[in-house]
Amino acid sequence: MASPPQCYGMPDAVRPPSVSCIIPAFNAAPFVGEAIESALEQTRPPQEILVVDDGSTDRTVDVVRSFGTRLAYLHQRHLGVAAAMNTGVRAASGTHIAFLNADDLWRPEKLARQMTRLVERAEIHLCFTQYRNFWVPELVEEERLHQGSSLSRPISGWSASTLLTPRETFEHFGLFEESGAQQHVELVWALRAAQQGAIVDVIPDVLMDRRLHPGNLSRRWAMDDDFFQLVRTWRDFRRTEKEEPHEE
Repeated sequence: MASPPQCYGMPDAVRPPSVSCIIPAFNAAPFVGEAIESALEQTRPPQEILVVDDGSTDRTVDVVRSFGTRLAYLHQRHLGVAAAMNTGVRAASGTHIAFLNADDLWRPEKLARQMTRLVERAEIHLCFTQYRNFWVPELVEEERLHQGSSLSRPISGWSASTLLTPRETFEHFGLFEESGAQQHVELVWALRAAQQGAIVDVIPDVLMDRRLHPGNLSRRWAMDDDFFQLVRTWRDFRRTEKEEPHEE
């Protein structure tokens, strides 16, 4: 097996590690304020928060600007979540990049735990965490229906809202694919990077809460054949990873 690319998990001797939090947002006015608050309330706060507005037509801009100088607001025409995430990566100045979907919430110790892991294990390229779903009040019947199912338990999938990675990762493995389906862009990107030698780690603790509401795509995954294909690919990768671990 070829040696994986050089990793950048250790802090640079000259430039101390810092995190840029990128929040892609499209018509996210009902939830984006809570997402921003969860980033601001980190025990290890990000150096900067970049909200990339992907052509919203609601009050997203008003909510974001109410936070004043505590964050930066970037606007682009509606190009999709992958383009918004890439815009954020290009604008970010931190040594590490984290993403937070506008309807999700970080738990307070999320960034601190991940930065500690990346410093302790310099071989890691992509650091994810577990997350847990929660339903908005108007979906209480759906929440009851899924009690005890996999949707109500901690999940270890590779979610963008749990990712922390050195910014150089994007120079080695490329940016997110902007063409095609948009609801699985982070999983496609992570799988592509892993197949090229990226070392992936998942902290086995819930450090993000994913909101399920009528407007997001997560609730329709059960009907999505493309998603099942990605899950199978992810499963096969994990099986191969266990059988042929990377040499350290």
